[in-house]
Amino acid sequence: MKRVKSAEITLPPRLTHSHWLAHTVQPLPNQSSPPALIGEDAAAFSLSSQSLGAWAFFTAELSVVMGILYVAWVSPSTGWAGAYCAAFERAAGGSSTGAIVLQLAAFAVVHSGLAFLRP
Repeated sequence: MKRVKSAEITLPPRLTHSHWLAHTVQPLPNQSSPPALIGEDAAAFSLSSQSLGAWAFFTAELSVVMGILYVAWVSPSTGWAGAYCAAFERAAGGSSTGAIVLQLAAFAVVHSGLAFLRP
């Protein structure tokens, strides 16, 4: 640790992800090494483990989801995005800035405020 004398604040050294993990996963008192990690490394990518079929399935699945999103949300004739934004603008008294603030507040409540519902 690097100590700053004037403010007496302890600053951690610059750590990479693996160094940070090594510092946070400590062995139990009766263990000689930290426990093995359980799960997968989400950032790991190996080109040799990829298959053309898996990429074709991913492309098809993504195309279907994006097509549904366009029809249900984005398209001016069938989508709900215009009515959604207009409702927020009405609630904000016609102010586009107020509408954006209300939309951000709604996102915060739905995204983070409802996190307590997760198991």
